[in-house]
Amino acid sequence: MDLIYTDKNWIERGVLQDFVLDLAFGSDENDFSLEQDIEKSKLQEDCQVYIEGTEYGGLIDNISPNTNDNKITYTGRTWHGVLDSKIIVNKYVEGEANTVLKTLIADIGADSVFTVSDEDSEININGYSFVAQSAYIGITGMLHQFGGKLKFVWNNGKVLLSAEPYIDYSSVEEFDSSQTSFEITKYYHPTNHVVVYGSDDEGKQYMIHVFSNENGEVQQYAIKDVPLKDADYILDTSKQLIFGTNEIAEVIEVNSVGVVENYELLTVIPSDWSWNYENYYGLQIDDEGETSYKELEGIKVYSLTGSKPADWDKNYSSYFTRELEEDETGTIYKYSEVPEQIVDTYDLQGSEPSDWSTNYEDYYTREIDEDASSETETVYKYSGVSAETLYRYTLQTSKPSDWSTNWDRYYYYYADGTGHVEYRGTDSKSSVSYKKQTSKPSDWATNYKNYYTIRLHKYQKNYTNPKKKSRKKQRDSAISSLKKKYKNYKQVKIVSKNKAKGKKYGYFAVYYTLSKGSTTYETVEANSKGNAPTWKTKKYYTKYETEYAPSWQSKTYYTRYVESVSAPKWKTKTYYTKSEHGTAPTWQENLYYKESIVQPPFENIYAKVLDHYAGMVEEAIDKIEEAFSKDSIKINLDDDAGDIYDIGDVVGATEHVTGISLWQPITKKIIKITSNRRYTVDSVVDIEYTIGGTS
Repeated sequence: MDLIYTDKNWIERGVLQDFVLDLAFGSDENDFSLEQDIEKSKLQEDCQVYIEGTEYGGLIDNISPNTNDNKITYTGRTWHGVLDSKIIVNKYVEGEANTVLKTLIADIGADSVFTVSDEDSEININGYSFVAQSAYIGITGMLHQFGGKLKFVWNNGKVLLSAEPYIDYSSVEEFDSSQTSFEITKYYHPTNHVVVYGSDDEGKQYMIHVFSNENGEVQQYAIKDVPLKDADYILDTSKQLIFGTNEIAEVIEVNSVGVVENYELLTVIPSDWSWNYENYYGLQIDDEGETSYKELEGIKVYSLTGSKPADWDKNYSSYFTRELEEDETGTIYKYSEVPEQIVDTYDLQGSEPSDWSTNYEDYYTREIDEDASSETETVYKYSGVSAETLYRYTLQTSKPSDWSTNWDRYYYYYADGTGHVEYRGTDSKSSVSYKKQTSKPSDWATNYKNYYTIRLHKYQKNYTNPKKKSRKKQRDSAISSLKKKYKNYKQVKIVSKNKAKGKKYGYFAVYYTLSKGSTTYETVEANSKGNAPTWKTKKYYTKYETEYAPSWQSKTYYTRYVESVSAPKWKTKTYYTKSEHGTAPTWQENLYYKESIVQPPFENIYAKVLDHYAGMVEEAIDKIEEAFSKDSIKINLDDDAGDIYDIGDVVGATEHVTGISLWQPITKKIIKITSNRRYTVDSVVDIEYTIGGTS
């Protein structure tokens, strides 16, 4: 059995020789002491010592050299003590035990020392709450409640924790005083009647009696299996079983009686339901299965108002509008409060305001809105007052570098000949181009009139009738006239016929077409049905207009600079202030809804109830369980004794002279390991068990 040690960084350094190792763990102590000759000292604080494959080992916290006997003693926490030095606070757990262990070890930050088995422990934690406990006491208590024990084994650089079912050895074997020496203590009259009393924060007093039978089994203390409210508890002594001198009673005074809020399912409609339903509750279950209780609310019902309510102007915000919305359940109606209508009011100022020079932009001027006005009504529009800006213009003697892109930032001098002069912004030049379409535009059906066709090879046929004049003179005169009329056309041919249909005399037909360079574009016209014509490739054109800078002219253009900005000169009865106020919107029929609240249906309704006795009963039960767990056995075994028992296993013992027998869980182990190569090759291991008892 090698005792291995590490350095401060927990790197393995070797095996210790010639030592005495005392370990104690379980219900108390959870520490160790390691003694060696001082000249063999190899350890420092924070070093680990352990025996592979066992629960024996720990972390060095203290070092005590003693020159009187030439010894050095190292003390520290066993692995149980390391866990005992951690705290679990306000934690609820459930599930497979080893999975729960992994969560707890990670939560307390102990995974640098401990790892948890991946095996299924076959122990299910059906809900357990930690209030504020040491991790060791809390975890071992949780496992014992569900039939388990906590195993510690040093394995491959860490302490492997695992939950296993505890073993009840009392049914198959027991310690016998004729074979093994032990010390046994049997309590025949433990506390079997506990009275708990106290007052709440308001001074109201509470008291309850809790009894057990002779075997420590707690008797019925409520009329329901799961009491929810004060009225569910039995407050008299009707459940007392043990009397006379065998009755051992104890009183517990609670400084401040706590209260637990519970929710009780109602099976009968309460008398105040119709007007007090908001003080009752409904059960809610979230996506993770967590339950909660929420105060009931009335059901909102909306009814359409057919005529304008008398209180509309004052209480319009208590009415609602409705619109359709889509959600995961389908189409629903959403109701929204009617918002106020914001109205701007303008007040004419009779005298110059004191802040005019600095806040003139907060004032307005008025003019008639020609577009909105009519013969019977004049509508005004208001505009914010603008500053009066004085500019200075500097003549440009050379072309600016940004002229081609920012020509509109420059100005030219203009005089109208009447004495009025000004500087005007430079206008752009523009060019128009047409690009042939190679694919049908997406808006052709509705926007075809914004596209173009070209007037190429379009013939113009013109007639001339010679009547009685010379045919040649007549023809020449007609052609000359046509040439003037169609000066952009070129003559194609002249056709002479002797007779024209319906004509008395013969005529000449002269055909013209557009000359090259005189191409014109016409907007697309609708077909005979008034719709877009059929689109054809390379027949239609899209029009593009491009703006560009005019040609630069030296000593023509100016740069403008702001010389000063100031408030305009005040004019009486010209300027207005604006104020905003909310008012009722204009009433519209069949648009607004009135909201009313009705009581919800009476289905799965809960009432909140108060339980002042839950905590008091818990204290009484703890007192009885403590009293009946004082029976204890102390027994010493060496490592040749056979089975090595774990904390939490149940064992029994019988003393034949008195006939006393006990069966209790193991609550503590004390181990002494002695290694001395001078006298023995193997280490000597002595184990003392404490069975039952309280710390």
